[in-house]
Amino acid sequence: MPQRLAAIATRALARTSHEQAFHFANGTVSYSLAEFATHLRTVDAGTVQYHRGHFHYWVDGVLGDKTLATRLRMLGERPDLAGETLREAFANAVDTRLETLERETGALKTHRSETHRGKGPRNVPVRRRK
Repeated sequence: MPQRLAAIATRALARTSHEQAFHFANGTVSYSLAEFATHLRTVDAGTVQYHRGHFHYWVDGVLGDKTLATRLRMLGERPDLAGETLREAFANAVDTRLETLERETGALKTHRSETHRGKGPRNVPVRRRK
């Protein structure tokens, strides 16, 4: 039975405790899916490579999003993805899911502007186009 999107969105968009946050090997800590999306683009590619098999466990176990977890697991298992290509694949998957979840809740998008994806100012509130 598929999970209800509203329930997934509520849990995945919430801020986690420090104990439940995703702790990157370089010391960066993501407390929410939005922070995770930003951090995937800012931590070095070697850190992303190191965690390639870890992300899906956090997304499923802590955030409760089996759909995104499955996507991240599949990307992590692809031997043809490495370095910046791997980082971009993970970041795009998380951005796409985050946009879907934010749309479901009607949340104000705050992690990055669609027109500035991957560059420019971050954490700037942007109103959605209708």
